[in-house]
Amino acid sequence: MQKLSILELKKCFTTTTNKRNYNNALFTLIAHKYDWSTRLLSFGRDQSWKHNLIKHLPNIQKPVCLDIACGTGDITFKIAQRYTNSKIFGLDITKEMIKLATANNRFSNVSFVCQDMSSTKFDNNKFDIITGSYALRNASDLHKTLCELKRILKPGGTLAVLDFSKFDNKLAQKFQYYLLLYWGYLWGVILHTNHTTYGYIAESLRHFPSKNELNLLLQQYDFEITKKQSFFFGMIQVLIIKKN
Repeated sequence: MQKLSILELKKCFTTTTNKRNYNNALFTLIAHKYDWSTRLLSFGRDQSWKHNLIKHLPNIQKPVCLDIACGTGDITFKIAQRYTNSKIFGLDITKEMIKLATANNRFSNVSFVCQDMSSTKFDNNKFDIITGSYALRNASDLHKTLCELKRILKPGGTLAVLDFSKFDNKLAQKFQYYLLLYWGYLWGVILHTNHTTYGYIAESLRHFPSKNELNLLLQQYDFEITKKQSFFFGMIQVLIIKKN
């Protein structure tokens, strides 16, 4: 993946096709370093946040589960440990991530598929639980993705997401953007000798709805936030969302 200027990086987020192509190229590049790079970028807190997400999943017997943007499968496998008799799918658009997740899979009830979360091949009302860590922010088309999640999640089902959270205040947004941008630049140089490798975090968040905007958007698709927990000075959130 070539080195990009900040202007070139911004262009990658201007259209759905550009973002999908950029994400595919980026996550193919970083797939083999993804697990421990997320730990480094999060000061080692990433696993704690993911355990928190799993802890807040509903206590139901044998749910059918889907983990979107599953990456190498860390959340998928945590779901399998909690729901031992369930059918669980991990989905990611990047073939290299699915390849790694499949190689790491030790659970007979877990399957991985390479699909776009905005256009899956699953039946209507199939899933009791859908999870996503750093997923919605990376959707190539957020509206289309929410429409698809609504289609495949059962009425009353749970959508549980972990992601960066964009402040509502404009000044705070600007501070957050540059903080994440230069933090990403630092680790891009250290891990990939490419400063823009993790610049996508700040840029994708810039195009993502703020906290209040996301709440309103979810309501448009008949989703309701039932529980939220913030971390890292409010820049990370776990949201537990119900489909009405």
